[in-house]
Amino acid sequence: SCPIATECGGCARITEPYVEQLAWKTERVRAALARHEALAGVGVESCLAAPEPWRYRNRAKLAIAGSGDDVRIGLYQRGTNRIVDLAPCMVQRPVLQRGLEHVRRWLAVHGLAVPAGPVFYVDLREMSGGRFHATFVIARNDARAARVPYDDLLAACTELGGIAVNFGDPASSYPMGETTHVVSGGDTFDAPLSDGGAERA
Repeated sequence: SCPIATECGGCARITEPYVEQLAWKTERVRAALARHEALAGVGVESCLAAPEPWRYRNRAKLAIAGSGDDVRIGLYQRGTNRIVDLAPCMVQRPVLQRGLEHVRRWLAVHGLAVPAGPVFYVDLREMSGGRFHATFVIARNDARAARVPYDDLLAACTELGGIAVNFGDPASSYPMGETTHVVSGGDTFDAPLSDGGAERA
């Protein structure tokens, strides 16, 4: 069971038994096809169970806020602007959970989280080889962007394979902007797939 399921809202059906989640997904597909006359007769088999229903999510796009040692990284509670911290997330890949804690300490030590600092959002992605990539989002035209000590985070976290900075809008429902600069690592990286393969990100 997930200790923050009722307030987080990131996994809408996580409190239901897994077999019920699979049945719900199957019915969603059937209903979607039935809305189209040409597809109405297409048969839909039962949704396949994942080999591991926990620790599967290899990307996390999370809001950031706080001050001092109280840095919250997580999702907004539905209908509010309160960040539910994802420290105990049950579905994120372990490397992302470890990465999140490194990022939290770095933000706290340097006072980088909004409102005192410039960082208001982060996009963490698992990379092939057991590492992760972090894209930090800073408001456009924030002069503090040039003073963010990314080297300190790279030195403290050996699992961090790359860093980018994105300039976005903290007032937007999709805060990431169109401009991203690579700080460390390349423009692209390989991300693992569930079948053991990799995709280019």
